[in-house]
Amino acid sequence: MAKTKKPKTKKPKTKKPKTKKPVLNRISRLGMIPKEFKNHYRRAWNHRGGKDAIYAFCLECMKFDKIKIKLCKNTACPLYEYKMDALPKICQK
Repeated sequence: MAKTKKPKTKKPKTKKPKTKKPVLNRISRLGMIPKEFKNHYRRAWNHRGGKDAIYAFCLECMKFDKIKIKLCKNTACPLYEYKMDALPKICQK
C-alpha cells in the first residue's frame, strides 16, 4: 500500500510593523544646537560653507566641545584628512 502524503499547510507570515525612526527636520534640529554654533549649521545647510559642514560634523561627534575637536586623533573618521585643513581657521574664532 502506497503512503499518501498530506499537503503541508503553510502558516501565513505575519509582517512586523516597521518602526520608523523620527526624522528631525532642520528647524527642530537647530533647536538642539547651542547658540554659538547655529551659524555654522545654517551655512552648511545652505551649501555656502564646506568648512562649516566639516565643523558641524565634528561638533556633533565631539558633543559640541571645541577643545576635543582640536585634539581629535580619530584617523578612521571619513573627514579626518579634510578636517586638518579646514578647522584651524574656524576653531580660532
